[in-house]
This record gives sequence, C-alpha cells and structure tokens, in this order.
Amino acid sequence: MEAKPMETQSINQIMKARRKLVIRRMLGNHALLFGMLILILFGVIAIFAPLIATHDPYAIDATARLQPPNAEHLFGTDKLGRDLFSRIVYGTQSSMIVGFSVALLSSFFGLIIGLYSAYYQTLDHVLMRIVDGLMAFPAILLAIAIMAAMGQNIFNVTIALSIVMTPVVARVIRSTALVIKEQTYIEALRALGAGSLRMIWKHVAPNTISQLIVQFTYVFAISIIIEASLSFLGVGIPAPEPSWGNIIYEGKEVIYQSWWMTVIPGAFIVLSVLALNLFGDGLRDLLDPHARK
Repeated sequence: MEAKPMETQSINQIMKARRKLVIRRMLGNHALLFGMLILILFGVIAIFAPLIATHDPYAIDATARLQPPNAEHLFGTDKLGRDLFSRIVYGTQSSMIVGFSVALLSSFFGLIIGLYSAYYQTLDHVLMRIVDGLMAFPAILLAIAIMAAMGQNIFNVTIALSIVMTPVVARVIRSTALVIKEQTYIEALRALGAGSLRMIWKHVAPNTISQLIVQFTYVFAISIIIEASLSFLGVGIPAPEPSWGNIIYEGKEVIYQSWWMTVIPGAFIVLSVLALNLFGDGLRDLLDPHARK
C-alpha cells in the first residue's frame, strides 16, 4: 500500500528533473531563444495589427505621396500617400497567415503521404512518382503556374504553396519512416500480429515528430519567401491588399528616390526568415538525442 505513493513521488521527481533539463538546454540554445523571440514579436504584430497600425492601410492621401520616415508616418508613405508602417503591419498579418497555413497543411499531408509510402511498397511507387513529378519543377515556377490557373487571392496562394511544399515534407518523412520501419521492435510487433494502422500511427509516426517539427519551420520560412516573390511578380496577393511582396513591387519603380518602400519590407522578410531558420536549427539541436547530455 505504501509503494504506490513512493512510486508516484519518484515519477514526479523524474518528470521534474526532465523539465529542468529541457529548460536548461533551451536557455543555453541562443539560436532557439533569438528565433523564438522574433517569431513571438511577429506573431503579436500579426494578431494585433488593427491595434498597432497607426493609420488605415488603404487610405489614400495625394498630398502625402512618397514622404520619407517621419513622426507622423514612421516608415514613410507610398506612391498613393498610404502609410507604409500600417501597410507593413497588415502585410505581416498576411505573410504570417500564409506561411503558417502552408506549413500546417503541407506538414499534415506530407506526414500522411510519407508514412503510407514508407509502409506500403506498392503505394510507394505511385505516390513517390507523383512527388518526383512535382519536385522536378522549381517551386516558384510551379506556384506561378498554379496561381495562373486558380486566380489571385490569399486563399489560392495558400493552396498553391501547400501543393508545392507537401512533396518536400513527404520525402523527408518517408526517409525517416523507412529507417524506423526496419527497427527490431517494429519487426517484433509485426510478428506478433499488430495491425498496419496501429503500427503506422502508434509506433512509426511518433518517431518522425522531431523531423516534422523542423520541416514545419523550414516550410514556414520558404513559404514567406515564395509568397513575397509571387506578390512581387504580380501573381500573388493582389493590391490593394497589403503584403510584404506587393509593397516591394510597388516600390521598385521609385527605389532610387524612395528607398524605404523596398528596404523596410525587405528587412522584415529577411528578419522573419532568419528567425524561422534559427528557431528550426535550435529545435533540431534540442530534439537531437545525440546532443543530449
């Protein structure tokens, strides 16, 4: 009767020690902390964009065209006199929504495709040929082709980029699952008659989570770049809806006279992608069992 409370206390101590170890390793991972702080900042900007914006991002003021950064317009104004700070704030919302949605969708479908391809050899031949066909095209060109067929809006951009990025995730998950599938305990479970669905989702899938998390941050970053590229080329999020890409597109014609229209949104793109890469690298180190002491 007394063993159970002592056993529970021992388990609680082990869990507490593990939490302390994880927190200590996180605090010692500067790349992870820096990336996390920047991502939290961008997340706050995206969520509270209506409260942070100082002006209406769509309001046109012909008397304030191409003003440099000043006290009233922190990032200056564009060709139509719209406040650039407010447009970049709302552009952060658009870019974060697209990037997160694409990362979520491509991770979900990439996980399913990768797991089932690794487990069923016949299905693997079919799915991987489709994946190879999609990956044969450069991501930006494939996205442009899909957008040309679907039309310009934020929903179609998300769908197009999800189609482009899903094969990347599926390849990584498949490679990881193939290694796990050959482990001794998996073969033992198969010999004991464990069902396919149970094997895939209870024993194989949990061991791919660390790779999936890292791929999530990678796809998030790439999606922001491709979305900005599509908007810059005029086939992404259409004006007057603000996004980092179409703000740069509008500023390219006056880049020598009004540098702020391209430099400031470009800096936001660079900072967000850098933060995501640092966060992904930090997560990889944190989840790597060989790095644990």
